[in-house]
Amino acid sequence: MRVKGILEGLDTDQKKAASHFLGPALVVAGPGSGKTRLVVHRIAHLVEERGVEARAVLAVTFTNKAAEEMKTRLHALLGPKAKEVRTTTFHSLGLAILRSDPEHRGYRVLGEEEAEALMGEALKAVGVKVKGGTAKAYLAALSRARNSDLDLEVLPSLYPELKGLLEAIELYGLLKGERRVLDFDDLLHRSFHALRRDPELLAAWRARARFVLVDEYQDTNAAQHRLLKALLGPERNVMAVGDPNQAIYSWRGADLTLLLRFREEFPGAEVYTLGRNYRSHSGIVGAALDLFPKAALVALREGPPPVKVRAPDTRAEALFVAQAAKEMAARGVPYREMAVLVRSLRQTRELEGVLGREGVPYEVVGGFPFWKRAEVRFLLDLLAFGSREEAQVRLLASLVEGVGKAKAEALVRRGLSPILLTGFGKAGALLAQAMALSSLRGEALWREASRVLEEGDEVVRAFLLELAEGDLEEARQREENLEEALEALKAFLETEPNAGVEEFLGEVALTEGKEGGEGVRVMTAHRAKGMEFHAVFVLGLAEGTFPAFRSPDDPRALEEEARLAYVAFTRAKEELYLVYPSRKGTWTRKPSPFFSAVRGRELEYDPAVGYHGLGKTEALKALLGI
Repeated sequence: MRVKGILEGLDTDQKKAASHFLGPALVVAGPGSGKTRLVVHRIAHLVEERGVEARAVLAVTFTNKAAEEMKTRLHALLGPKAKEVRTTTFHSLGLAILRSDPEHRGYRVLGEEEAEALMGEALKAVGVKVKGGTAKAYLAALSRARNSDLDLEVLPSLYPELKGLLEAIELYGLLKGERRVLDFDDLLHRSFHALRRDPELLAAWRARARFVLVDEYQDTNAAQHRLLKALLGPERNVMAVGDPNQAIYSWRGADLTLLLRFREEFPGAEVYTLGRNYRSHSGIVGAALDLFPKAALVALREGPPPVKVRAPDTRAEALFVAQAAKEMAARGVPYREMAVLVRSLRQTRELEGVLGREGVPYEVVGGFPFWKRAEVRFLLDLLAFGSREEAQVRLLASLVEGVGKAKAEALVRRGLSPILLTGFGKAGALLAQAMALSSLRGEALWREASRVLEEGDEVVRAFLLELAEGDLEEARQREENLEEALEALKAFLETEPNAGVEEFLGEVALTEGKEGGEGVRVMTAHRAKGMEFHAVFVLGLAEGTFPAFRSPDDPRALEEEARLAYVAFTRAKEELYLVYPSRKGTWTRKPSPFFSAVRGRELEYDPAVGYHGLGKTEALKALLGI
């Protein structure tokens, strides 16, 4: 039975896009504009009102979670027919194509650990020493080249630290062929070449992809785009849905130009714009438009502009968040409806401590609380190495090759000495120097800890890369967290000049705070994409933090940072707080352009006055004449 009025309930712009039938189309969908609703209603319209077979419709998105959400919504509209629509990710699509290809019968897909083990074999064969994370680093470099259409020959210049890279890649490919196995990236590349090689296979899959919809098109990479074009028949019935102002994943290989060049790639393509924002009121949308004035985004309800908070330093920034969150909770806003967005999780150290002290529950989304992160615990163990046996066991087992936990415990029971430790190579030399740290106090402790880390830089970097499982970007972020923890030690010793390691560890224990599933969400702006909250705090809006310190010298990177801020701002439904801390430690910083360029209600936050609601605070400041 045909469903009548499948497009009823959509707004005018959504209806125009959803009723598009033949030929290519691009839908530019701003934040909060109902793009997923558009996609599922277009599919239902094609099947129920245009007579298209459900099995001839292909919907591609970027995560399994998004695909499952789409399936659920489709089932509500189509019932059992929804199962015939292939709703999938690009990699799952590639796997399905290869499973139907006679030449790939008998091949199996490697798990991540298996792929790393195979690359490890290749590395050993070409003379590269393999430690934890090494193989993953080489695989990541190969993946970047394959997904961005980079010539393999340029990789050694991009990754000079990866010795024997091209030789290892060549051998890795040979080993995969001999063993008839595929890695994750092969799913995209081999499926594309299988379609080009076999006309019958191509015809079968084009019949399953007569109508194609691709969500989050701004996140597409070159390999995905190539596979998509191969699937399209002469009708070129493809609808791409995306937003150039939310392209924030170039570091993962996403190529925004694929969206920007869509009309060149598909001449005659219709372009539809979804500009009604159903999430945020006019004050929040106005702030987003201050970043991208040409964005087609219109709020459907009125609301005040964001509060622009100038805090004297990063600790005051954290105090503001804690006090404002408690005030909101007193008004009935659940903590779980509040989000604190940062550029990097290294910014959360002071925030977590303050939230814990102030009794505000929180959850770090996509990471561990600061003081529980492995690289931060590493520094704490290094400081305590001379006085705490558990720290000695952990560091011996994790740093010294061939020393597991059992052997480390035996060594510690017999007693450690600098002479014994220096027999364990560079890692042992680092630990031998660390033995003296627990006896130092005040500035001498920080100075010596900094020296030990600097002289043991090679060992530390290798350890961080191992923690990051070979992901070079993650290793860099872990290094930043380690530096932040060292900065916390310095700040503590400036306030407690006679304190030592045990006093610092005691302070850490007090400030670890309480995580709670019903608490304030603390996460990076990248992680928040696709989410929405009653209230959002965007922290660290200072040059060098947000935008990140590398961006001002690179216009393209700075533009992506602006898009990231745009995403952060548009997560808020009702309240948006933009916070600029003018100092971090002894460093004075300029406000971020994303703070300065945005309209808003200015608030000079003074921790001595506190936050008791914006109106009360301003009235109190006026009364006190400050």
